[in-house]
Amino acid sequence: MSFAMAKFSYPNIPDILITSSVSQELKLCICIPCYKEPDIKPTIHSLINCNDIDHEVEVIILINESDQDDEKVSSLNQQAYEDCIYLSGLSCKYGIKLSPIYVDNIGAKQAGVGYARRLAMDLAYHRFSDIDKPRGVIVCLDADTIVSNNYLSDIVNFFYQNVKLAACSIAFEHKLEIDDLSIKNAICDYELHLRYFINMQRLIELPFAYQTVGSAMAVTADAYKKQGGMNTRKAGEDFYFLHKFIKADLVGELNTATVFPSARISDRVPFGTGKAVGDITKSDKGYLTYKSDSFFEISKMVKLLPEIFDASKNSELNLSSLSDSLNAYLVQEKFHQKIVEIKGNTVGYDSFRKRFFHWFDAFRLMKCLHYLRDNGYANVSVSQAIEVLFKKLDLSWSNDKYENLRTLRSYDRKDFSAKQP
Repeated sequence: MSFAMAKFSYPNIPDILITSSVSQELKLCICIPCYKEPDIKPTIHSLINCNDIDHEVEVIILINESDQDDEKVSSLNQQAYEDCIYLSGLSCKYGIKLSPIYVDNIGAKQAGVGYARRLAMDLAYHRFSDIDKPRGVIVCLDADTIVSNNYLSDIVNFFYQNVKLAACSIAFEHKLEIDDLSIKNAICDYELHLRYFINMQRLIELPFAYQTVGSAMAVTADAYKKQGGMNTRKAGEDFYFLHKFIKADLVGELNTATVFPSARISDRVPFGTGKAVGDITKSDKGYLTYKSDSFFEISKMVKLLPEIFDASKNSELNLSSLSDSLNAYLVQEKFHQKIVEIKGNTVGYDSFRKRFFHWFDAFRLMKCLHYLRDNGYANVSVSQAIEVLFKKLDLSWSNDKYENLRTLRSYDRKDFSAKQP
């Protein structure tokens, strides 16, 4: 079996970085951006150790660095590259082909996880295109992340069983086997926040309540192409990418396999898990999250949608039941004008509601929550927020945050994909 091992310097990158032939048995392409990673071997070993599979898997590892990176970064990247080359011989025995690619000298304005993920995923798309396999699966993983033994087989089965879906959000659990208690507490709080945030959205029946973790998502090749590929943001690229498919009702949840992201402090991206963990450990307030009252206030607006739809186009909307803060936000967002526009482009309530949530999407929800946070609904501790959520979900709340996390992880294993309104 031949391998794609090459080093390129930006901007002299060929259109196709992998020139080796593509097996007709290829069903999965795992795409891993790798930057300043001290040890990528556990990630690769976890893929090799997956259950026996009846198809081939290609792992594209996009090692990347900018023209502003120092010698320390280059040294770590070079070591990661050499480790991948060494492990290529082992992985092929298990039907897994490693394709490590090292791209350096990327312009600092362009360099980042979004650009690296884009390069790798574009390559994966071309691999499937070469063998005319539009339902080939492109999977996002990170270089500091391990996976459960059923990861490879269950991803393939998910798309085989859900032919109408184009993407999935995969279950994740941050690794908690950490000696440093401050970091362990920080990642526990952060994961509780992530799960609280999505469950509060589900509680108030928002249709875009899916986790968007960059190392825990997958998409079919044809859908990747149709949506214009991965964006090149330096952070948050996963959020914007997956929400394209969420808006089109093409996303489901894969809750049988699990991704285990690292809990370490990191400065590789301007925000995200590594940055959050670092900030939490430096704070004496712990991690703060959105107050539940903010979600309940937004819920009032959602429940008014039938009345808003039934109101005549020329009548003034009655939003007096909403708080002054939410009303002020809606004025800022030109809510009334937007409702008139949406009504003018829809016939029935179902289409009105769908079009409304194309406007009031996950990004606008974040803006709304931030506005409410700054205008009367100050953030609260994760513990306070979780206690409210657990009461609403009829879950058993504990003074032990780790027990609460275990409870919420178990609860989130339910299939919510088919339950979205």
